[in-house]
Amino acid sequence: MNLKSKPLQTIWKRVRSLGWIDLIGVCIFLGILSVAFFFFLRKADYAYITLRVSQSDNMNPYSDQAPVWFIEKIQPGLKETDGLGRDNVVIEKVHRFKSSDLNQDFYVDLKVRSVYNSRTKQFTYNGSTLLIGSYQSFKLQGIQLSGVIVDVREQDTPREEKTFLVEGYVNPAYNDEQYSVANTVVDGIKNYLADTLFTGLKTVDVDGQATAEIISIQKRPARRQFVSGSSFVSVPDPERQRVEMTLRIKGVKINDAYYYKNEAPIVVNSTIYLTFPQSNINFTLTHFEEEKK
Repeated sequence: MNLKSKPLQTIWKRVRSLGWIDLIGVCIFLGILSVAFFFFLRKADYAYITLRVSQSDNMNPYSDQAPVWFIEKIQPGLKETDGLGRDNVVIEKVHRFKSSDLNQDFYVDLKVRSVYNSRTKQFTYNGSTLLIGSYQSFKLQGIQLSGVIVDVREQDTPREEKTFLVEGYVNPAYNDEQYSVANTVVDGIKNYLADTLFTGLKTVDVDGQATAEIISIQKRPARRQFVSGSSFVSVPDPERQRVEMTLRIKGVKINDAYYYKNEAPIVVNSTIYLTFPQSNINFTLTHFEEEKK
């Protein structure tokens, strides 16, 4: 080795004077330093995820909801930091929808410091891969936040929203326990339920923002159908009404489809759950189109 510089000559002499044990120690030190540099000084990657908060990995959106006292503690800005003061998990936004008189559907938008694998195009947080449909837990300032991941994004881009006009009917199969009893089928809902629905009625989230509104409604006497002997009989049912409506609803784009309240697909023959002030109903879509502004 040609070492003309005196500083280099001095360093080379000292290296040659080291024993094998000293050289091994130097290599270990340099290895530890390299690992520390990789883990502590690397550029942070953040995953932006939407979490449906729940008490289990059940995929049914209307089961295992978190209690209201817990939901009230989850607010935007709540975060968890590491020892260097960097954000590990940050609550960016919360979405709360009333699902019944007692429960709320609760979604949280999180910014999560993670490792991104460019080959698999997946994020890993604390050794766990962030996958859509997986059940994950995050700790934020003494709170354990758990739920099912419904969306993972590389960038903090707002999710596209549209307003739709949808037509359909209040489905008796979901709203009447006696819909089909003893070979009898009805095509309407009970009068007391139909009477709670009218034009202008809205369902709102817990922040008071309308998520659905009745634009028009048509009610007519329902019919009861049954088999009598060898004949199929259809007669008026004075206890029920057939209710058909046009609604204005908001939909959020997830992948290539739009969903009402992040869960119910806006497609023909799907059924969405509507929570009005005086009643909760299941509404089946027969037609939909984007509202033109």
